[in-house]
Amino acid sequence: MLRCISIYLLFISSLAYGQKFTWFGTTNIVIQDEDTSIMFDPYITHPSFIDVFITQKINTDKKLVKKWLDKAGIKKLDAVMVNHAHYDHAIDLGTVMHMYPAIGYGSSAAKFVAMGANIKDKRFVVVNNKEEYPIKSYIMKAIKAKHPAHVFGKTFMDGDITKPYVMPANPWDMLKGQDLVYYLKNNKGNIMFHPFANKSPYFDDYKSLKAKVLFLGLAKRTSTLDQIKDIIKPINPEFIIPIHYDNFFLTLKEDPAIMPTMNLDEWKETIKKELPKIKIIMPKVAKWIELN
Repeated sequence: MLRCISIYLLFISSLAYGQKFTWFGTTNIVIQDEDTSIMFDPYITHPSFIDVFITQKINTDKKLVKKWLDKAGIKKLDAVMVNHAHYDHAIDLGTVMHMYPAIGYGSSAAKFVAMGANIKDKRFVVVNNKEEYPIKSYIMKAIKAKHPAHVFGKTFMDGDITKPYVMPANPWDMLKGQDLVYYLKNNKGNIMFHPFANKSPYFDDYKSLKAKVLFLGLAKRTSTLDQIKDIIKPINPEFIIPIHYDNFFLTLKEDPAIMPTMNLDEWKETIKKELPKIKIIMPKVAKWIELN
């Protein structure tokens, strides 16, 4: 009798177990359910403004990466997905993949970042636009997107990486490669990882990307109303988590400073006014949040 009760309780608890996520600043997210653990955009080492613009040398900080992942209790990763290969999305790719037996997904440029850290070729999948990839309890679709211009219509570090990128190295050689957003289907609720603030000009059917959870970049958005019209309303999420609004030149901490040019209050107020039913979640670094 006790055995039957124990099995029943275990079955009920497995049904109740949903999805959860934690954040490590910028666009670095880890999502988990009871079977699968996926990281997006491994960026925990934060080179300073001086590192990038004056000394022009960057390197992954293995001890710092381990410290933050241990703090969050990350025991496993099944996949690491890279949005694009700029250093603020991929500097710690090799370090993370050495810590966990995960498979990498992204562009050929991101693959060369992994290979520069001695990650074997077979552990990184170069994805194709609109193609689906099974990752345990998820089905992932990669969608071609476009990085917004930084200044005067120009995107810094544009182009492709064509050989292994070995650090320490010049960040200006860490070219972005193909830009991607990721749609993950899961029986607990679909997830849209969209670190760009504006919709992809290469994908018109955002209504097909219905999701319970939307991770949405805020940097370089044309306007919050455009985001609502072009991305949020078609996807129709229950939860929206803003990302890429913090100052990624500063050392990672639990409450990151906001980028000086970012009007986060306006974004939150506009979303609450226009879409009052959507729950905005403002995460703290290395703290888990349930998405039930």
